[in-house]
Amino acid sequence: MCTTSIYEARNNFSNLVALAESGEPVELTRYNKPVAVIISYDEYEQTKKPSLIDRLNDLKKQYADVLDDEGIPLPPKAYPNPNVIAFYKARKNLCAISSITWQELVYGVSRLPEGKRKDYISNCLKLYKDDLPIIPYDSFSAEICGNFTGTFEKKGHTLPYSDSQIAATAISNGMILVTHNTADFAPIAETNYLKMEDWFEA
Repeated sequence: MCTTSIYEARNNFSNLVALAESGEPVELTRYNKPVAVIISYDEYEQTKKPSLIDRLNDLKKQYADVLDDEGIPLPPKAYPNPNVIAFYKARKNLCAISSITWQELVYGVSRLPEGKRKDYISNCLKLYKDDLPIIPYDSFSAEICGNFTGTFEKKGHTLPYSDSQIAATAISNGMILVTHNTADFAPIAETNYLKMEDWFEA
């Protein structure tokens, strides 16, 4: 973030606006105290947009009467997990979904029988896709994955295929893998550059 005084900004306003348009916020100060920030219009639009959590909660209310296909009410769940929500709110600008995870989510929804439950989950996925970047499984990820899965197989240990791709995507992008299933990823984390966090247990 660029910081400048209001007095200095008067003589350089066009350049500061251009800087904000490029994606770098400009902090304005008065007597060395921050008083305002210049941001791009796209960023401003994002501030007006309800958060992902708010939109998911609204969707949950809309489908409060959702029944499964046998007419039995869905069991109540402790959802969303408060720890996960707290971590997401603190780090939402750093969050993303791997393309492999996205494939698994879409696959799971496609197998559901038609009905309100499927509609609800499909709408949840649309909100995720609108709000969270989907990180591709590219050639660098594939190279990393091929190397460590081959090494493990030589030692007689076969890793879950999709989990290996998800881990490789995190490693290749220098990202932390957030999962509640730490056991399956532990062998990779112990021998490679994979960092994990379990927001349920944190």
